[in-house]
Amino acid sequence: MKTFNRQYQAIIITIVIFFCIQNANAQQLRKLKINSDPCTCSAIKNSQQDDWKLSAVGDSVVICNSVKSITNVGDRVYTSYVDFLKKHWLGADYQKVFFCKTGQSVPYVQRTNGYSVSYRKREFLINWSIRIDSFEVSKKAWSEKIRGLFLQRVYAKNGNLYLSDKKVMFHPHKISKYATEDVDKMYQEQKKKRNDYTVSFILSKRLFVLAMSGHQLSQTRLFNLNKEFKLKDDSLILNYQSVLKQKLGDPIKIQHDG
Repeated sequence: MKTFNRQYQAIIITIVIFFCIQNANAQQLRKLKINSDPCTCSAIKNSQQDDWKLSAVGDSVVICNSVKSITNVGDRVYTSYVDFLKKHWLGADYQKVFFCKTGQSVPYVQRTNGYSVSYRKREFLINWSIRIDSFEVSKKAWSEKIRGLFLQRVYAKNGNLYLSDKKVMFHPHKISKYATEDVDKMYQEQKKKRNDYTVSFILSKRLFVLAMSGHQLSQTRLFNLNKEFKLKDDSLILNYQSVLKQKLGDPIKIQHDG
């Protein structure tokens, strides 16, 4: 009887040890699965449902946002954001772009009007836009438009994500003599009000459009606005000047508008 009890106890102990080992192996497998899942995203804090969550596998960016289906105008159904964004740009206003591994987010570019995103060559593209004036030759009048300003790339290398510098993507405006004459008239009228120490928002915005489109006189005037009108760190004008410098390249020799 004692021998049977010892054998029974040994069997019970063996079974317990077996299940303990199995449980430990299962837990280890779960941990390995979690660690190998690029879209765990546990490092992200305080994100919203619509925020973009990105990860990396090798040299490819992975979009971790879940989606049931996306239907475009042509009624084609896409089952992933990658497939959809390979064909289309998708607008965004308030959503943030997070990196799953680090929890960091892409800094919002100030004085922009949101952004749109796309996916090309295994990279996640962010096109920052700006609300700016555009001259319509047929109407001989200005109208407000939203146009692309900067392009940033989120790219992957060896399982890590990287963010590129901003590249100016402002497409040249068709320069019309009506537009240049209109802005010149506005500029001359503003010069008569030097004692105001201000420059109208409309003038600086339209000078920026012409300057970015290659109009040299507007470039000179935009760079000299601070000095010409004795302005004190106007953030909007400084931003326009910074973008123009980036487009033209530094150093820039600034001529005086005589």
